Amino acid sequence: MEFLINENLFVSTKLYQLTKSKQKTALSYEDYQNKDTFEQVKHESSFMSQTVSSGVRYDLLGKIAQETMLTRNTIAQILSKIQPYKFDYFKHNPEEFIQECIRLITDEKSLLIKDNISYHEIEGKFADEIFFTTNINRKPEDQHNKLTKSVVDQVFTDSDVEKDLLKELESHEEILVYAKLPRSFYIPTPVGKYTPDWAICFAEGEVQYVNFIAETKGDSSKKGLRAIEDAKITCAKQLFNNMSSKTIKYDVIANYGELETKAGVPLSKKDALSLEEQQSLINVLIHDQQ
Repeated sequence: MEFLINENLFVSTKLYQLTKSKQKTALSYEDYQNKDTFEQVKHESSFMSQTVSSGVRYDLLGKIAQETMLTRNTIAQILSKIQPYKFDYFKHNPEEFIQECIRLITDEKSLLIKDNISYHEIEGKFADEIFFTTNINRKPEDQHNKLTKSVVDQVFTDSDVEKDLLKELESHEEILVYAKLPRSFYIPTPVGKYTPDWAICFAEGEVQYVNFIAETKGDSSKKGLRAIEDAKITCAKQLFNNMSSKTIKYDVIANYGELETKAGVPLSKKDALSLEEQQSLINVLIHDQQ
């Protein structure tokens, strides 16, 4: 762990900017209207070469321990093995030093635990009211109303990928009902709470997995995921794999086509090849091989 921090911990040096200006000798009415009464003379940017104390006391061990869910003693052992010149970053930029340590420790922790996690069913359940919580500070363009298959009439999406999927869920007949899962519904993981994006219910007999829990990403591969995101997704897969029901599945999807494929949806009649089309395709393939 300390090797990871020594290799990857970089904290930016605080930068200050100095702008020298002087008032214009002649001012027009437009200058007053536009509040353009000064003209810039010189603009300088410099890095701080000395440590400046603000008087703010930082609970270094406590903050990192709280965010990484490790003990103060464990954090102390990790930090004690950091190279002195790396630890010196704390004096120059304590806030960024703490956040970078949290990020690196959490990422490394996720790699160590994700393949060893297991879940067991316990008593209790989430209340239905979690779907009716008020969404504040959301953009109007992210709001979707008059939905016919959602468990609630109003849904907020977080990306264009989710907007496109929402349209598909509303238009496909095999979808019975779906829910955009709220943040108050979550899966506990060792690297923090995780909320999948969607719960989707297909019509009985249409698919192998009638109930599908989906995480939407622009790319359903793991190429663009941070270690902590990858760990949360791995934990979610382990949770649903451990469930006794064989009609539920969790996976990452990029679009409705991937949802169909991963849910085990058979080709619809309009997409299936007729016997004549199948024979014609076979003949073409045989001809190509000759």
